[in-house]
Amino acid sequence: MKQPIIIDHHSIGPAGIYFNVKLRKIVIIIMTVLMLVTSALPAKQVRAYAVDEPLSEEITEQEQEEKQIKYKTTTDPDFDISEVEIVAEVIDQRTTDTKTFLKADGSYVAVLYGDVVHYLDNGKYLDIDNSLVYNESSQSYSTKANSFKVEFPETAEKDKSVRL
Repeated sequence: MKQPIIIDHHSIGPAGIYFNVKLRKIVIIIMTVLMLVTSALPAKQVRAYAVDEPLSEEITEQEQEEKQIKYKTTTDPDFDISEVEIVAEVIDQRTTDTKTFLKADGSYVAVLYGDVVHYLDNGKYLDIDNSLVYNESSQSYSTKANSFKVEFPETAEKDKSVRL
């Protein structure tokens, strides 16, 4: 009686093993390249432009005609939103990572940051200021304005620590 021939992955031979190793290396290289490319892309970069009515409806027609400046509109072929002067920030529209600005033509521009730029204090968003201020009573430096306070000793010694 003849013995049956059993073929398993160990009996493929050197050519089959070489193919598996080579295929595995190619897959690993492709995955590494894809991870590098996707990690280099910006995580959060958005520009948003919005046009709205002017804030004050109480301007008379005569005052409006006197003060009217001819701005290009969004339908003009050579319109560039960045050429319109920013008048002020609309503080009521702040979020933790955005600022909204009123432009001279009555439009708004929202700037979205990739990090937190405001903190909430008593229901209002305030600018974060991480500059250090010296406190004579504790002989340490602390952050100026943030939702948390970081305190550094005046000198770095073993018995003094950073406090959060």
